[in-house]
Amino acid sequence: MKKLIAYIFFTFIIGTFLFLSAPSNDDAIPTDNSKLIKFSHQFHVDDNEIECADCHKKVTESISLSDRLLPDHETCIDCHDVEDTDNCTTCHYEDKFESLIQTKSELNFNHKIHVTEQKLECVNCHKGLSEVEYAFQSPNSKPNMETCYSCHNDGGVAFNTLNCESCHKITANLIPQNHKSFSFIKTHKFSVQNINANCAMCHQEQTCQDCHTATNVITENNTVSQFFQPYSPSKIKDGIKQQQITRVHELNFRLTHGIEARGKTTNCESCHQVQTFCANCHGSNNEDFALGGIVPTSHLKPNFKTLGVG
Repeated sequence: MKKLIAYIFFTFIIGTFLFLSAPSNDDAIPTDNSKLIKFSHQFHVDDNEIECADCHKKVTESISLSDRLLPDHETCIDCHDVEDTDNCTTCHYEDKFESLIQTKSELNFNHKIHVTEQKLECVNCHKGLSEVEYAFQSPNSKPNMETCYSCHNDGGVAFNTLNCESCHKITANLIPQNHKSFSFIKTHKFSVQNINANCAMCHQEQTCQDCHTATNVITENNTVSQFFQPYSPSKIKDGIKQQQITRVHELNFRLTHGIEARGKTTNCESCHQVQTFCANCHGSNNEDFALGGIVPTSHLKPNFKTLGVG
């Protein structure tokens, strides 16, 4: 018992020491420029009509996002009297004179082509800055894929959105957030029906056909045990048809499809010719279905027993 009390006591002492020695928020490393400098895009751009290029002077010649594009002390001299040390606190927090933080990017981008050669305005891509103080406060301060697609949507353009490697240095896990839902394969049809859906930004029709291959147009006849693994015409290699497990149905759908069919939660006719496709399994030995019952032919064999019955 004494050992337990001693252990608890020393644990409390160590925990208290670690808590008190932890750095305060004031000592934490800043993650954005709001902790380094007092600045307002709205005041400069909207109220005083200052152009973006007046502060971001190197943008017009920049060919990489690794270039230093944020304004420095020399840039501010054009408008502000930086020699008057009494006015330092107008922009700087006390005892903080660090360089501004420029976030790293995993994109290949050339400002010179867009701004100097293509004559695009900064606000075409960087939106909402005139309404906020710091850039990170605007959700559209950095262009998203939809913004890029407004220009790069032609298959004949070298840098179109189907060529991911043209802009993205790393393509691993390059998936939109709404695609990462565990049920997206089942629910993506609702996203497609959205009036603002733009699947063609990343996908071609072939993408849909990889899964949505209706059995009505398949020439080969699958066996009963393969009915949820149809031959896909798009998987032809050296004249041999490759089989793929489609993602339309779950792997145990053969055992559970009756529940969905009876509950009408799926529309089987979208892909299947019900009168012939279902009859491959659900035969009635050439008798009236009303008499024989729509049951798999395997259930009609002598001495067949179902679980919990007979």
